[in-house]
Amino acid sequence: MTAALSLVITNVTLIDGTGAPPRSGMTVVFQNGRVAAIGAMRDIEIPASSQRVDGAGKFLIPGLWDMHVHLANQPDSRLTLEIMAPLFVAHGIVGVRDMGSDFAVVQDLRAKIAASTIVGPRIISPGPMIDGPQEPYPAICPVSTESEARQAVRTLAARGVDFIKVQALLSPPAWRAVLDESVAVGLPGMGHVPETVSAADIPASAQRTIEHVSPALPGDAAIFLACSSVEAELRAEMLSIRQAAESATPDIDALRQRQRPLQERMLDTYDPARAEALFRRMRERGTVSVPTLIWSSTFRPGSADDPRPSLPLQFIPQPVRDQWTERWKAFVTAATPEALARHRKFAARSLELVGAMKRAGVTILAGSDSMDAHVLPGVSLHQELELLVKAGLSPLEAIQSATCNGARLLGKLDQWSTLEVGKSADAVLLDADPLADIRNTRRIAAVVVGGALLDRPRLDSILAQVEATAAAWESQQKLQ
Repeated sequence: MTAALSLVITNVTLIDGTGAPPRSGMTVVFQNGRVAAIGAMRDIEIPASSQRVDGAGKFLIPGLWDMHVHLANQPDSRLTLEIMAPLFVAHGIVGVRDMGSDFAVVQDLRAKIAASTIVGPRIISPGPMIDGPQEPYPAICPVSTESEARQAVRTLAARGVDFIKVQALLSPPAWRAVLDESVAVGLPGMGHVPETVSAADIPASAQRTIEHVSPALPGDAAIFLACSSVEAELRAEMLSIRQAAESATPDIDALRQRQRPLQERMLDTYDPARAEALFRRMRERGTVSVPTLIWSSTFRPGSADDPRPSLPLQFIPQPVRDQWTERWKAFVTAATPEALARHRKFAARSLELVGAMKRAGVTILAGSDSMDAHVLPGVSLHQELELLVKAGLSPLEAIQSATCNGARLLGKLDQWSTLEVGKSADAVLLDADPLADIRNTRRIAAVVVGGALLDRPRLDSILAQVEATAAAWESQQKLQ
């Protein structure tokens, strides 16, 4: 993408993302990749030969960030380069926080985006996730000992990653070694809380985020578990089940089935006093929650309804759609009335938990976990914003969860994610007010990326190209 020398949007309602109220009748000047001026038309000197856009009746917000995606954990990098990257930008997402990928693919993607070979977002990435012992693959770096954990951090730091992603199967000594070494090399730790550790015990300066709030998966339930009045007992039982499963090597569904009664107990023993203490500790330590509510709402909303008709699956290659369909069919097969009731309960309690964290002042980030099954790049972030509002965030707070909150976490708030003079020229022009209805973030008239204007015809062209690429994908290719 090549930016014009200057781009001017006139007479627009500006929602700058700082928390300030909207300002109508604003003129915004983007020049040399930065916000050059903001004000009333009469007070702004418009550069000669500017590209002008009439913003009358429209609303300008900062460019969005999806703060939990997996860019390159599929075996075919074309899925990243030709499908995911352009879909993000076409949906107003100018940046993503990758949460575990083949770093070589991520670096290739960055280079192609920088060279304008492909359209794609800004990328923050940890490279592969650091996890406990298991079969290694490009998106996972398995470690068993403290020394292996420290070496993994040093190796990733030398490769130029932006942070360190920790996963749930790390032993407590290895987890602490990862975080300790991360501090030593000057990289923040982010990710999961190991099943052997309480979320209340996260070191304040080392692990900055807790990913997910789903009670359905032990590795994603750290916050729920820490709010239980019988946390220690539940944790011991969960670990006992996992250790027995590892010795017998059953499939993951069998493991989840055995742990479900414990998940029910975890919700039934939710202790508001423990929750209040945990949330206060998270707020004081700056520990951020990335709920990924869309993950547990895609085809687990408490019904066996087919999610496919409501999703723009024409952008996804048939082999991937086939895999997703298989997962949905497996869900439907197991969808007893009891299972559906359990999923309804899990989804409702996840929303309640996010609302409680928000009221307690915990910082919330919007992330989708794209590309999990039926979690499409781009549109899923807008679904996540809608779920966050349902959980109790205001529309403005939801927008901030996908803009300035993430920039603050990454130490980049002085550079991007609010529309202020001197900051990066990334914005989304909307046809309707997102503060009146958060669903209006989907009504995109144009996207500005680094000062380059992608108007509606250009965005439609990008989507058409992605659709054509997906349609031409080799139908016989199976992505494992």
